Amino acid sequence: MRKTAIIFFLAMFNDGYCQIDNVMAEPSNLEKRISFNKLVVSPETAAFHRVNFLPVNLYTGKPSIDIPLYVIKTGDIEIPISLKYDIGANKVDEVATNTGWGWSLQAGGSVTRMVRDIEDHDYEKVFEVTACDGTRYCDDFGLQIGDGKLLKTGYLRRANDESGWSDAASISNLSEDALPDLFLAQAPGLSSQFHLERNFTPYNTSQFYDAIVLDGSSTRVSRVSRKPFNVETIKNFAGFSYQDAVPYIEYNYIFSSNNGVNETNPLYQIRGIDGSPKPGLMRDKSIDYEDFNLVNNKGVNYLFSTYDINESLPSFDGTNTPYWRLDCSVLFPNLRHVATTYRIQKNTWHLNKIRDNKNKEVNFSYKPVFTFNYEKSPVYVGSTNADVAEVNKIYNSLESGEYSNSMAATISNFERPDYNNLYKTTQQQILDKITWDQGEVLFFYDLSRKDRLDSKALTEIKVKNQAGNIIKHYKLNYSYFQSSDSDCPTGTQNEKCYRLKLDKIDDMVVGQQISSYSLSYNQTVNIPKVNALSKDFLGYYNGKPNQMFQQPGFTFSPNKNRLSVVPFQSDALNTNEFIKVNGAADISPTNQSLNGLLTKITYPTGGKTEFEYENNMFNFYGKDVLSPGARIKNQKLDDGKGNLIVKKYEYQTSDGKSSGTILNFPKIIDLMSWNSAKKELRFQASNYVRSNIELTQGAYVGYSRIIEKIEGNGLTEYIFNGPNEYPNEYEQTSGASFFSKHSFYPGRAYVDHDNRRGTLSHKYVYSNNGIKLNEENFKYDAYKELNTKVRTYTVGVSVKDGNGSYKPGKESQSIKIISSINRPSSKEVIEYLDGKPLTTKTEYAYASNIPSNLAEEKTTFPSGEVIKKNISYLNDLPDIAGPFAQVMNAKNMVSIPMGGKTFKNDIKVSEERVVYAPANAMAEEPTTPYLPKKYYKSFGPENIVITEDKHKVSSVDQYDSTGNTTQYTTADGNTIGTIWGYNNTLPIAKIEGKDTAYLMGMLGTDITSLKNASNNDISKDAENVFLEKLNTFQKRQDYMDVSITTYTHDPLIGVTNITPPSGNRMSYIYNTANQLEKVLDVNTQLVKEYKYNYIPTQYFNVTKSQKFYKSGCGTSAISSFIDYTVAAGTYSSLISQADADQQAQNEINSKGQIVADTQGSCTSISCNISQGNAGPLKNNFINVNNSTDYKVRLGFKYNSSLSWNTGVIVGKINGTCVPSSDRSSSAYANGIWMLTIDTNGNIIAKITSASPSLVQGIDLDFNFTYSIY
Repeated sequence: MRKTAIIFFLAMFNDGYCQIDNVMAEPSNLEKRISFNKLVVSPETAAFHRVNFLPVNLYTGKPSIDIPLYVIKTGDIEIPISLKYDIGANKVDEVATNTGWGWSLQAGGSVTRMVRDIEDHDYEKVFEVTACDGTRYCDDFGLQIGDGKLLKTGYLRRANDESGWSDAASISNLSEDALPDLFLAQAPGLSSQFHLERNFTPYNTSQFYDAIVLDGSSTRVSRVSRKPFNVETIKNFAGFSYQDAVPYIEYNYIFSSNNGVNETNPLYQIRGIDGSPKPGLMRDKSIDYEDFNLVNNKGVNYLFSTYDINESLPSFDGTNTPYWRLDCSVLFPNLRHVATTYRIQKNTWHLNKIRDNKNKEVNFSYKPVFTFNYEKSPVYVGSTNADVAEVNKIYNSLESGEYSNSMAATISNFERPDYNNLYKTTQQQILDKITWDQGEVLFFYDLSRKDRLDSKALTEIKVKNQAGNIIKHYKLNYSYFQSSDSDCPTGTQNEKCYRLKLDKIDDMVVGQQISSYSLSYNQTVNIPKVNALSKDFLGYYNGKPNQMFQQPGFTFSPNKNRLSVVPFQSDALNTNEFIKVNGAADISPTNQSLNGLLTKITYPTGGKTEFEYENNMFNFYGKDVLSPGARIKNQKLDDGKGNLIVKKYEYQTSDGKSSGTILNFPKIIDLMSWNSAKKELRFQASNYVRSNIELTQGAYVGYSRIIEKIEGNGLTEYIFNGPNEYPNEYEQTSGASFFSKHSFYPGRAYVDHDNRRGTLSHKYVYSNNGIKLNEENFKYDAYKELNTKVRTYTVGVSVKDGNGSYKPGKESQSIKIISSINRPSSKEVIEYLDGKPLTTKTEYAYASNIPSNLAEEKTTFPSGEVIKKNISYLNDLPDIAGPFAQVMNAKNMVSIPMGGKTFKNDIKVSEERVVYAPANAMAEEPTTPYLPKKYYKSFGPENIVITEDKHKVSSVDQYDSTGNTTQYTTADGNTIGTIWGYNNTLPIAKIEGKDTAYLMGMLGTDITSLKNASNNDISKDAENVFLEKLNTFQKRQDYMDVSITTYTHDPLIGVTNITPPSGNRMSYIYNTANQLEKVLDVNTQLVKEYKYNYIPTQYFNVTKSQKFYKSGCGTSAISSFIDYTVAAGTYSSLISQADADQQAQNEINSKGQIVADTQGSCTSISCNISQGNAGPLKNNFINVNNSTDYKVRLGFKYNSSLSWNTGVIVGKINGTCVPSSDRSSSAYANGIWMLTIDTNGNIIAKITSASPSLVQGIDLDFNFTYSIY
């Protein structure tokens, strides 16, 4: 009974003070828990895989699809391991992860860097390169280097960081960074954003940078240093081939010495050459932040240090092609630019360790994957004019005069630069192992991929305990999405034609599958190859036949500021308010962007959830506009027993318009100039987004009103705050008001207010009859800007002088940098009882010193009764001071509730306190755990005094070195002791009674013996030995005033034996799947039994396809063909995968030829063969040999003077039989001849080793075939 009272108190403290209902579109971080060691209770039945509707982020329309695999728990650390699916990850350029397209492994964390304008440490200098004029040194290209310019400085750099670069001439065209780079930290129990500040001068790479946390989470980030990092691991993979890096430098120049191994070759400029005094650019430039140490507001530490390595390099066509930029044009000849523009840096810092306040640790280890393969992305910019007829529609809405955009108009003559961006992740770290005090999780990557040739897919996950026993084992099964693009034929080796597809997750036991998750996808629409050009303005597939270097068509509407230029055309925008500017490329969204999405999950229990999607839609000035990407339309829940429930979602305002809103359009099009006299409206278009795409809660469209319906169960209406209520803020500029009025100008940076968007404002629940049952209303008056500063910076521009020439100049701009937190200030719940409203209102207040801490919760009930709860934290309690408070602050234990008071109608009714102190005598050690030591509770108006015992409920007398409670005492003096075994992870004995303290003090040897026996408990025999020791130990209660309960365990599975003081042991038996199967009493009689009835494994066929040709077309006509395809998942089998696949093949065998004959056609040929360079032909003809080949015969006399070893045109095929690509064949005529039929019809014969019988004038007769298709 005493134990029950203590646990009840702890539960009341946590629940009463620490909960606020979720009011965000996604789960909030309002968690205020105090963790205490809990004694073992009898195990319950394992949680089944339940079939249920998956949660949906209603604001974005994205379902949260997460397949849980395992949860690591130790101390205050909890790490869920799962596979997560993102319906927004099916973009054309999105390469599949090592768990499949759209899927990601959730099992750790990382810090990633997002460059928001210019990289923070950029300090870019260039020297103008011009043709030699005799005034300077002239190189072997006929070029000379002129004066230097400082073009870019990052947020953490200053112009005077280097001598000689801060004078007026050097910085006349300087662009300064608008915003600091943003760092995003994500890990279990941690979600934070921060940037770095420099508080030192002069610039020195060995100095430390201060982190500024932007989200108000009270996360602490240690100071960060930049250091050289090891790149020797990538030595054989670094760099880019000279053909791509310097495409117009002649081969002979690169390979003029040492077979290309020289400093001229960009590959060796980067890698360096052994024995050379120059170490290579990869070593010269490999400096970045060493690691990141973060502590969350509960005192849990996170170390991120293992890193990926990225490389990038722009390449330019032609030796004198300018090095193009958006803010200026500087001549920069090919080959010379490598040393300046090559970049190598860390991309991601992976989570290595989590350590809680009890010194419990979870460690993450990785293994690197290296690649030389890289992406080559063309970058081009062009200009276009709006048609005068279109301009006339809006002429009166534009100002009179002549205007020129000083930022956009910097491309000389507005031409497209020949420029490619080369980039890659040369070293990628993949998760290999997670270890903690109870076991390890191992990740296996054993499938070589067709879609990423240097990568392997995750194939197995194994969870093992410390004894090496497998606790959980999953196998992941894959196939591929294959593109049906014309250049991706069946069987192609082109990796870009494939995307890894996760088909099934098997739950294994002793090598045998016991259950599985099966996955199905939408494959009714073509899956384009990676980097295909058929994509919309956000990068989703749109099925349009776009070509390289085509400018997109778009829409313009004046006086809409940043929304004036719409980077696509839409039938919805067809009024005179909008004009169309035509272009050859179509980047408008279509419903083909739903391709490849997950449509069904079949669960181990046989139930399934099906998803139907539709395109996003947003409202733009009263017009509903189709948007890229998917939103959930409905979920269908089938429990496998014939019961089907459908949940539907509608995204409309009350007047039937789309409730979707956006923040901005991607900056693809710039307004360049306007000349009212000439009616000349000119734009600049690019094939890339020039600034970060603005998202709302991770999506492009946010929905302000959503209706959720279940048939027969009424509906629920949700109202969210979005971009209309809280738009972003943008730069202030010193000029160009015309362009900011009619376009997104300057468009380099913005202040993101996303923490205010996606918050629930209202929720209304209605019955089937439309009667309102209840409503919830939320306010967010607690929003607070914690830190704000205005940054003023310059941007390099080109200014048109009186002669019409463009000269370098600068423009001043400014923007705010803020850190803020948004919390609900009130929640109002109105229940309607017989039409009468009953209102309950809860108001929230937050600590002024740490705004993330909930300080007060005040609830007013319909009766008028008011309950107020105050919560206190470390820095709110005056009786916590001195060294203890300093250490706990240093540990950042600032958001752990340590006290609370409850008032009823302003009269105090109770108070609670938890006193923290060092867990052992080493209080000054930084790693000493500070844990709860005393617990107090009072009732009525009397205050708690922690120096007195009057209100003390319990106290912890001892902790062990790992933070486990080994002895505590209740208010009535009852002492409870716990002995921890299995390497100090699980309790093996509980001692209660008057003599507990005495017994615990004299048990040193016995405790050590019990602990050792538990550590060795790795088999049934070892468990029996351990049980005997526990039995002997338990007999001490016979002659001392104590009661002893003992426990044995299978670590990470469950308790195996509980022996109470009476000796009536209960044994717990587990099946091979580690699920509780039986409970037996002391006499081995069955007390309880559990059954797990999974359906048999169901196998689904993979995609099967085969070509069939129309038959009966004869020798003078060619047959059409079809690709008869059976989609994946059409057939199923309870026998095997091979059986399901054979069923699909059987359909192909029975129907394929019939369809080809009934739907196909015969096309007559009209062909002949004319004479080539070998002389007259004889006996020549060409006809159709079969469905796939032409047959050719031709004869001529052999002429030994011709160059047969290099090839001679012996004839030419004319007419409809000329192939679309080169064909190869062979024939025997006094030797083996190699024949090539090229796309002009020329038949080229070649023989490299002639037979002695091949003599002048001999008759040769060739018979051969070549493929029709």
